[in-house]
Amino acid sequence: MKAMDFLTLLGELDETASAPVDKPKRHRPLWVAAAACFCACLLGFSAWFFLPPMGVFNDDLRIVVIRVDDRLISYEILDTDRLPPFERMLLPDEAGEVLVRHKDCTFYRAAGAGDLFYLIMVDGEGKTSVLEYEDYVPTVGMDMTDSLLTENGWFTEEDIAALNVTASPTMGEAWETVYGVTSANELKSIRFAKVYGFEGGVESWVRVKAVTVRDQESLARLYGMLAPMIPADYSQELDFGLVGAHDEAYLKGEAPLCSQTARDLTITLESGRRVILTYYPATGLVCQRGTRFYTMLSTADNEWLIELAEIDMSWKDWGTEKDYAYGGEGCETATTPIIPEPQAP
Repeated sequence: MKAMDFLTLLGELDETASAPVDKPKRHRPLWVAAAACFCACLLGFSAWFFLPPMGVFNDDLRIVVIRVDDRLISYEILDTDRLPPFERMLLPDEAGEVLVRHKDCTFYRAAGAGDLFYLIMVDGEGKTSVLEYEDYVPTVGMDMTDSLLTENGWFTEEDIAALNVTASPTMGEAWETVYGVTSANELKSIRFAKVYGFEGGVESWVRVKAVTVRDQESLARLYGMLAPMIPADYSQELDFGLVGAHDEAYLKGEAPLCSQTARDLTITLESGRRVILTYYPATGLVCQRGTRFYTMLSTADNEWLIELAEIDMSWKDWGTEKDYAYGGEGCETATTPIIPEPQAP
């Protein structure tokens, strides 16, 4: 082969080797698209199933008071339209035995339930509502001639005469009637967390540690502390030990913020029900759902509970700017006063 012919052949081979080759297009497998579609549908379903519906609702708290045996118990009428489907599924939908009748309303136990946490109410027009336990109403110190009992016309003279006006139920008695709890063995856990509601300015900056207790020994002592507690009557003055970011005690470094020390106690029962309490360690005051206040803990029990919940009672500087006074109205920016150095004699 001549040299020229050999070079020509090499050129033809190079041109062939460098020619573009059409590669088949790669398509994503169908399962990838199906998985993406499934995830999107699952996300949408979860948002609908677990989140409350959007819209404008009536925020009025509707409370009814009924007589159970010789006590008064208040219940909230639930607005089920504003609850997510998941929570609506957990509500009772069938009425059991009749518990009590007041005026033109009949109150039923929830079918199959062994407690009084939920009730079914049927009014005079046949409308059915679900009630959720709110609180025991203390009758000690209540004026029976001028109160919610007689003003709304729900209670007859016989109803009022049957009330126990000599003593309010202890926390243990209330738990037994409403939740069916008779011993510490029916407590599953207790969680200490920051009190819901401390919002705005310095209060919202405070960070506290959430602590969950599950050991039976601690739960038994806690039950033994809380069960005998008696509600405070209407005339009793209570010391919360509330200290806000605008108070001199905080500004001078003498006392910590209440939002740093107070705790919401969520007690989970074996039945799945939850008891919500609020605890103020500065004074040992305990209240239920922000409405019912009980006699204060002893010094020893208060110190033990502070240690159990790992509450830091020491003063900390959370700042003073953008502080808001209680009541929602803004106040002037607070400044920490300068404490003069002691003069040498």
